[in-house]
Amino acid sequence: MKKAIPTTVVLVVFMAGLAFAQITVSKERLLNNRQGLALEVSKAGFGLGEPVEFILRSTRGPFPLQLCSYIIEKQLPNGKWAEFYRSGNNPLGQAVLARGAEHKFTWNQSDTSGAGSANPGSWRIVFSPVQGIDKANFILNFNIQNTPAGPPALTLKAMNSEFVRGENGIFRLQNVSNSAVDLTGCSFAIEHFENDKWVEFYASRVEPWDIRSLAPGEIHKWFWGTRDRSGRLADPGLYRCVFNAPRVAGSPFIFEVNVR
Repeated sequence: MKKAIPTTVVLVVFMAGLAFAQITVSKERLLNNRQGLALEVSKAGFGLGEPVEFILRSTRGPFPLQLCSYIIEKQLPNGKWAEFYRSGNNPLGQAVLARGAEHKFTWNQSDTSGAGSANPGSWRIVFSPVQGIDKANFILNFNIQNTPAGPPALTLKAMNSEFVRGENGIFRLQNVSNSAVDLTGCSFAIEHFENDKWVEFYASRVEPWDIRSLAPGEIHKWFWGTRDRSGRLADPGLYRCVFNAPRVAGSPFIFEVNVR
């Protein structure tokens, strides 16, 4: 005769399995930045010594922040990533993030020891919402540049909220500062959002126009023909223009637009 399994044991096993299933689902949602949590970097590029700001949002909530940890990595000349900074225990405190709430935190560009400082180049944060579960990591890239600190000196916009495939879309750059801005070394790229990440679709040459500066209030407009450099037409979807001006505070400047 088979021995009966106590009802309480069955219930405990069932609840444990349910909890595991919920954690697994939430990990996938975190990974996809769709539900659970969303992590953003406040802008794509920062000047030397400028605090790098990250924004964490709870889209499902509540979420305990004490479970989080992160590391900062720099990209080496060979393309590989090396750890530069590792957060300690409970770097975001003991608060619980309610649904719809956000929590901002910064990295001051020092290494783990506090003795070294970041240099210009490509960087990324590897953020773990659940300790010890690598699959749940967010990875966000950003740049550190020899860019002047201070409020953004330029604004970047599109003339229309949507571009039509095969037609010229117009971008508009304006100097909103009180002094001329130096556009030496500027360039722009068009990136397509696909598979939950931004992928470069078009890249201009360095200094794509004859202008080298913009006076206060001056506007510069240019066209993008919704194609890559080979002439391939852009697929419908979400795109963004990333304008890089290494000598201008606030660079790079980013604006998103839909292509239909």
